[in-house]
Amino acid sequence: MTLAGEAEEVGDLWVRWGRADDGALWWDAGTGREFIRVDKDGWTLHARPGCYFRSGPTRTMPTPVRGGDLDDLWNFVPVKAADRPLVVAWMLTAMHPDRETAAGILYLTGPEGSGKSTAADKITEAIGSPIARKKLDMRRGDDRDLIVGASAGWVLGLDNLSTLTAEQQDLLCTLATGHEETYRVLHTTTDTVTLSIRRPITMTSIDVPVLRPDLISRMVPVSLQGLDAPLPEDEIAKAWRASQPAIFGAVLDLLAAVMGAPQPMSPPAIMPRLAALGRIALAADRERGTETLPPLRQHSHSRDPQCLRRGGHLI
Repeated sequence: MTLAGEAEEVGDLWVRWGRADDGALWWDAGTGREFIRVDKDGWTLHARPGCYFRSGPTRTMPTPVRGGDLDDLWNFVPVKAADRPLVVAWMLTAMHPDRETAAGILYLTGPEGSGKSTAADKITEAIGSPIARKKLDMRRGDDRDLIVGASAGWVLGLDNLSTLTAEQQDLLCTLATGHEETYRVLHTTTDTVTLSIRRPITMTSIDVPVLRPDLISRMVPVSLQGLDAPLPEDEIAKAWRASQPAIFGAVLDLLAAVMGAPQPMSPPAIMPRLAALGRIALAADRERGTETLPPLRQHSHSRDPQCLRRGGHLI
């Protein structure tokens, strides 16, 4: 996020994730004392590296630990096996704060009771970036509240959507790949403040009837499986608190490996809007022995002006 005034630019403020001049990524635990540096050689705990912005809802997160297994995430997130590489690719891309490295919208669908909102929580907490949830409300014709709310956290979460207007879809498009808005400072005549933001977004729904091609091109669609015998929420929360630091550490291990690997060229026809995600997906596939291209190709074939959802799949 960049804040700019009439006379001078305040500068770039890091929101949870930041990029240093040497190319390293930095993560803020929210405590003011613990920060993680990630580069091609791995990740290490350091003192405060830069200027972070924290809003009131900023949550503190546990420090990651080593020795974990990323696949333990699927014990808490019932994503279909074929879609898991897509989730991993979105997670890794969402840890990059650069404007040109857009993660897009992780779109989680599934039957009632499949734990879509919980899955969104666990996926984002596995990258140390809990969701800042907002309501989409365009009845006032003013999107400022959503834009300001999105700027206050790193991952924007939209839950249980049943419909999206054309205006809402347009706004989500710009927030996912880059949005800039200028406002007049209160009690002044000419002073302005500019919010320049791009945010990873999670979106959950059972069924969104019609999606426009421009929004679809920014989406990473993932299907969840129904839960046969869901555990009580307090038991899940306890198990997650014990597992999250090691899972986050495993994600950081993979992030460092991908940063050090040669970046492959993603086929431009598959992910034209999310090219960085495509390249990171292919690099992660090399490290993990997974295959992301088949679901990406299926997604690329779904861009149609009347893109309806049937049976949880984009067609």
